[in-house]
Amino acid sequence: LFFLRLFSVSTIVIALVGVLVDSGIEAATLAAFVGALGIGLGFGLQEVVINFVSGLSILFEKAMKVGDFVTVNNITGRVTHLTSRAIVIRDALGTESIIPNSSITKGILQNHTLSNSDFRISFALVLSDIQDYAKAREFIIEELSNHSRVLKDKAMDAMIVSLFDNSVQIEVSFWINDLENGQRLLTSELMHSIGL
Repeated sequence: LFFLRLFSVSTIVIALVGVLVDSGIEAATLAAFVGALGIGLGFGLQEVVINFVSGLSILFEKAMKVGDFVTVNNITGRVTHLTSRAIVIRDALGTESIIPNSSITKGILQNHTLSNSDFRISFALVLSDIQDYAKAREFIIEELSNHSRVLKDKAMDAMIVSLFDNSVQIEVSFWINDLENGQRLLTSELMHSIGL
């Protein structure tokens, strides 16, 4: 598509130059004008060319594809569209961000589902008494094991991460492989079922 447009523009420019030469405009004046126009177009199309080349690089390296769950420039979501100029990422709120390809190749791309769809989720809970930790951990693991979306063959845990005067903070972690179904509702369901 890009090369077709470039060919069309080139054909129009050549035809226009031919018409101008036939109408009596001096070749030196026309050459100066075309040179200045070429420099202007070069600067104007520089970003388009950079994005196009970056897009080819992303496609050839297979860094991402439509459907992948990625983070680019602090924007996390699912890739919904790949073009020669940009990618479109749809986040959990439904907002679609159009990110130029050059930003992706210059920055850091995190593809959460590049080699497989397994994704780790964690959230924090507060336990009022550290003496209850062993029973609470056992109960949490049981609740995780009972949820249909939690992968049973991957590590799931409830570890102490902080101690306070009267309480302890626990990090609950587990894995899923259906990130397209979201993670906020799942986290809410598990927090409700654990109910510490």
